[in-house]
Amino acid sequence: MVPELANPKGSCWAEVVLSTGNCPLKWQIERHGLQVSMVPGSFGAISYSYARKPLWGMPANPDGDPMVLKRGDQGAQVKVLQEGLIHVGLLPAGSADGKFGPKTEAAAEAWQESQGLYGDGIVGPLTVKAWNAALPAAYRLTAAPSPTTTVVAGSRLKTVRVTCDTLGSNGYSSMRMREDVAARYNALRAELVALGSGITSAGSIRPLGNGGGSAQSAVSMHYPGLAWDLALGSGMQRTSDPYLVENLGDRKWRVWAKCKPGAVPDVTVQATICSTVLGKTRLKVVPVTGPYADFTAMAAKHGFAPIRGRRSFFAGGSYSGAEWWHFQCEGLLTHGVSTFGGELLRLYTEAEIKREFMGDWKAVRGYRFGIEWN
Repeated sequence: MVPELANPKGSCWAEVVLSTGNCPLKWQIERHGLQVSMVPGSFGAISYSYARKPLWGMPANPDGDPMVLKRGDQGAQVKVLQEGLIHVGLLPAGSADGKFGPKTEAAAEAWQESQGLYGDGIVGPLTVKAWNAALPAAYRLTAAPSPTTTVVAGSRLKTVRVTCDTLGSNGYSSMRMREDVAARYNALRAELVALGSGITSAGSIRPLGNGGGSAQSAVSMHYPGLAWDLALGSGMQRTSDPYLVENLGDRKWRVWAKCKPGAVPDVTVQATICSTVLGKTRLKVVPVTGPYADFTAMAAKHGFAPIRGRRSFFAGGSYSGAEWWHFQCEGLLTHGVSTFGGELLRLYTEAEIKREFMGDWKAVRGYRFGIEWN
């Protein structure tokens, strides 16, 4: 149980989470028998004060979880989703088994893209809203409201300019990053430069008014400055590229950085090379041996994670769906606690977001990392 605090500076689980810039959900504290009130404080927008007041018997989340269906889920709502996908011709008749597997994920992505939504295969509040508006009542998904999680920004952060490596005229020579992300980026880059490699760049922070639709996620980690991209032309083009890209299966990539001779042991990489033939993407695998460092593993040590390529890319779609270049700073986030809105508020005021953000701020501000937001 969370202990009573003698003052807001006392030590408890909630204060430890706050001190990292990630606010605990209000209901998570209340379920431990503490009343929560919000007052101006040193943790960005608000801090917390506590008073002993039994609240046992209340639901774990009084607002209810939003509807989120994704790969690995099972149950009646998954079956309704599958029946709807059968109805629109994206799954074969008789395939509704209530298990959200790869085929259901692929069909969900295809439906999202057909509606102008970002195709990630995660059926969250925005997808459910569009689904229920487009399909007959028989296929309606029972959705709770969009997340109403209390969104609290940590201390405001500055942006700083970091150095990038062109490695043969690929990308930018510098880019602006959020200061906490930049500290990790600079440490990673120093390790790579010491090996005779570096980090190319296609940019980091995305302007609030850019993107959206089927091409870019409305809750991309680029908006709160948590993601950066390697230069798109610095890998997957030729075997001599600064980076080789290995297909690990299930649309996952491993990036290898070319180093100076002797800096690392030689390895053989099964490099994926992309070309376009008659408007269709074509992939081939070429074994390449040389001094390559595991860029993906090195990035992971500093809290950066890759994302999967888009299914459309593997079906011959645009190179922009490869996504091998994208790394996001998940090391600064807490699963189920950090929110898209809370992170965005670390760079912008709410007035700026409401005025400039291209997405539905009210709907997505409470999206939680690892649940609605990935």
